[in-house]
Amino acid sequence: TYERVSVQRCESAPAEQEDIDPLRDKATYAFVYPNFMINRYGPWMDTNLAVPLDATRCKVVFDYFLDESLLDDQDFIDRSLKDSEQVQIEDIALCEGVQRGLESPAYGVGRYAPSVEMAMHHF
Repeated sequence: TYERVSVQRCESAPAEQEDIDPLRDKATYAFVYPNFMINRYGPWMDTNLAVPLDATRCKVVFDYFLDESLLDDQDFIDRSLKDSEQVQIEDIALCEGVQRGLESPAYGVGRYAPSVEMAMHHF
């Protein structure tokens, strides 16, 4: 972790040995304060720039990058884009829920999940 950057790495734990996909089972996430994220999954990388629209809304701009060796692998590209879209749908639901919670009179200040909030807490 640096003053304005937090980097996290993780590996998934597949249920079965044959489920291991070395291109997808390791990830690196970099959060650059205040609104830029870099996500690396093997040969696939995407960046997310969160652009504030007002106090409760933002637009996220995505850019995708792929290792040259896979530029002709349309199946891999299609699967990766589909996976990314699914994650974005899930993240939107989470973010909207958090925003509703922050606006709730029941909200109390504090960390929700300290074991996974290192980047947010860092800033």
